[in-house]
Amino acid sequence: MCTWNVGGLFSGDIDKTQDKTFIDSISKYDLAFLVETHVGYNSNIKNVGPFNYYPVCRPITKANNRYYGGIAILRKPHIKDHVKILKNSNTDYQWVKLEKKFFGFHRDLYICVIYYPPVTSTYTKKGGIELFECLENDITLFCKDADILLCGDFNARAGSHPDLIIQDEIDFLPLYNTYPLDKNIMLRKNRDKKLDCRGKDLCEFCISHQLRILNGRTLGDLNGNFTCYTPNGASVVDYSIVSESALDYILYFRVAEFVPTLSDCHCKIEWEMSAQFSANLRDDCIDHDLHTMPSLDTCGQRTQLQCFRRL
Repeated sequence: MCTWNVGGLFSGDIDKTQDKTFIDSISKYDLAFLVETHVGYNSNIKNVGPFNYYPVCRPITKANNRYYGGIAILRKPHIKDHVKILKNSNTDYQWVKLEKKFFGFHRDLYICVIYYPPVTSTYTKKGGIELFECLENDITLFCKDADILLCGDFNARAGSHPDLIIQDEIDFLPLYNTYPLDKNIMLRKNRDKKLDCRGKDLCEFCISHQLRILNGRTLGDLNGNFTCYTPNGASVVDYSIVSESALDYILYFRVAEFVPTLSDCHCKIEWEMSAQFSANLRDDCIDHDLHTMPSLDTCGQRTQLQCFRRL
């Protein structure tokens, strides 16, 4: 999977929905989540490369007759029937549900794709309810029998602020019986040292719902690489965040290189989850050169999962 703030599907003379370089950069994924698409429901986009296209659009801005924000859910046809797009009334995020039976998960996985506009934007100042409050209401409905994954552009700088209770031991902390202890997992690293108010709110939100930020602690991004580059400097504002109970499904997380022709200032972020499913794939879905997997002999007789944990 991947998520990417593309800074508009149409940039100058480039139509990214038809651009070979852009499509090649996302075609390997089963699911791709794009934010800041800057299009309306009248765009007549049906497909993006090998993906079915589902838009979430803001109304047009009357002051300048332009679209802002926007989300696109891109699904490969062979999993479309098992990735349910849920009803939603908020144009700043969209929930999708991955069925546990099809993907081989222990529980259903609810993914929320988010574009949270900057605190200083006029759109945010005019808004009423904070996005985290909306998410909290939704998660309360889902988390009893499902895992959660949040991804997108949060416009939040969290530094290395903890997103879990450090040294969480029931013998020392006055916790309620219903609160499961946080796992002893690696603390995050972050090349972006700044902590702003929204970043702090994000970390507190993660603690409240036992969600863990993948950036800066997952194989593929152990240093917390920058996700956004602007004339004012680099920052980490794009995240993938998952329920602690689903961390073992995450195989890797990576921040791709910044490509200025494909996004105004954001890097694509990608991650892979261990899933077990089969489908009748079209020839064009499987016509790829396959490479031999590197030997794992250096790990001795340990299981692959143990090797990942050691790394």
